[in-house]
Amino acid sequence: MLMHYNRAMTKPKTKLQKIIKVLLIIAGIIAGLALLLIGFIYLWPLQTKSLQTAQAQTLSFEQATAKVNSLREQEKASGVRPECLTTAYTQNSKAAKSIVMFHGTGACPQQFDALGRYFFDQGYNVLVARSPYYGMADNKDHGKATAQDLTAFASQSVDIAAGLGEEVGVTGLSGGAALATWASEYRADQVERLLAISPFYSPSTTEVPAWQHRILAVGFGYGIIPDQFSEPWGLSYHALGQYLRITANLKDQPVNKSLKSVDSVISYGDTAIDRQLAESIPAKIASTNQLSYYPSYPPAEWNLGHDIVGTVNNKDINGRQNDLYPLYLQLYENN
Repeated sequence: MLMHYNRAMTKPKTKLQKIIKVLLIIAGIIAGLALLLIGFIYLWPLQTKSLQTAQAQTLSFEQATAKVNSLREQEKASGVRPECLTTAYTQNSKAAKSIVMFHGTGACPQQFDALGRYFFDQGYNVLVARSPYYGMADNKDHGKATAQDLTAFASQSVDIAAGLGEEVGVTGLSGGAALATWASEYRADQVERLLAISPFYSPSTTEVPAWQHRILAVGFGYGIIPDQFSEPWGLSYHALGQYLRITANLKDQPVNKSLKSVDSVISYGDTAIDRQLAESIPAKIASTNQLSYYPSYPPAEWNLGHDIVGTVNNKDINGRQNDLYPLYLQLYENN
């Protein structure tokens, strides 16, 4: 009788209750998977052997210029915009000095056209290099490049520059400055000078909260999270993640016995970059190699932003290229 009584007193579950129970189970599974994903992202090591090695190739001046011409033809065939083709400004023979200029994230060689010509006028052979997948008709294609693509490209660019000049140096803006920094460490066989302009080693916490940096580096950097594009610049989060991966593989003791100068330029109005890293990473390279290092801050009244190289429709440089370009040359040549 007792068993019968309990059955009678237990109300059958309604359809709504069953649905709620299923939804709670699904929510629990989703929460568990989310925790696993977060744990994976925060525990995944960013150090990668493939980003800590470089293959060197020796090129003559003729081979270097032929390589540039070959790259340009390949780029034209693949649909690279005309203003974004790899460009070399040469004195028609191997010069005493050559420099590689690496453009920023989402940009292309056009960004360094004016500065490249300025250094050329000072007697340099200049390579304005195009990063893989950048400068395409669909600018979103820049999100396809991996950190390995970028470092292999940086090393190849140093090979070409070594064929163009006896002394080789590197410069770059934003993510291009991260590539230049990587080249100064992993191509110590050739790179003798480094100038990092608005270096993007990591985003500023005002743009990307600190707790999201790891998500950007791992989640987007490894393609775990589908790519997205920032507004209004249209920068690929996947692309930004690649530069964070490259930064994570810079050396703790960046010895380069050939290095003669290290400098960085940071504007007061640059809200895109981690300013502390923009100073400390070049400082570590300089101190390791017993070089002086004084980061340059152009006057605040110049009202500069992040892109302080390009001049085409560029508010960040605020018409100050005639002041900045001589400054860059002076800093770059500082012994």
